[in-house]
Amino acid sequence: KGTERSSYVYKKFFAVTLGNETMFTINKAGVITEYKGNAKYLKIPEVINGITVKDISSFSGFDKAKLYGVILPDTVEYLGWTMDYYERATTEDEQFGLFEDNTTLDFIIGNGIKVIGYYGVSFIPNLYEVQFPNCEEIMCAGFYESSLIGAVFPKVKKIDNEAFYNIAKLREIYLPECEYIGCNAFYLAKRLRIFYAPKTNY
Repeated sequence: KGTERSSYVYKKFFAVTLGNETMFTINKAGVITEYKGNAKYLKIPEVINGITVKDISSFSGFDKAKLYGVILPDTVEYLGWTMDYYERATTEDEQFGLFEDNTTLDFIIGNGIKVIGYYGVSFIPNLYEVQFPNCEEIMCAGFYESSLIGAVFPKVKKIDNEAFYNIAKLREIYLPECEYIGCNAFYLAKRLRIFYAPKTNY
């Protein structure tokens, strides 16, 4: 189960662009429905046009944006599909994630995220690091076929089946509070060498 460490620090230095109201379309429910900016490193604001950001639509254009890093607003607590929506989706495009197939994105920070939902951070080919310090649950396929190298999830208590399925580059992960890990959660994570989860029998 490896040796505990307190954090996994992103090594790059970068200048973050604070998003403004011209970069986004937001509906009355607080869902960002369109991203129109061109920032390389973006911090999404918590309030747009006087509306608190609660969610980001997977059809908002972040999958095609030339982003290298994104900082989510603290007001967004959930990232990914709910199981109910996933089961009702009629096409493959409707079933997957916000940043899916984004070829430039290499890190995501989400201090407000509490749950990584179905396909929440999946199929991102150059995603090397995430920081979700308050995340408590990672649902099925949450990081499916992403390219994380290492991660710390200090508050995660539950990891569902196939949550990190086929994460081929993952080398180390720290889960100090995790109590449950589902079937095949790290299947095909062949490079995983440091696995710290002292409260599980995984």
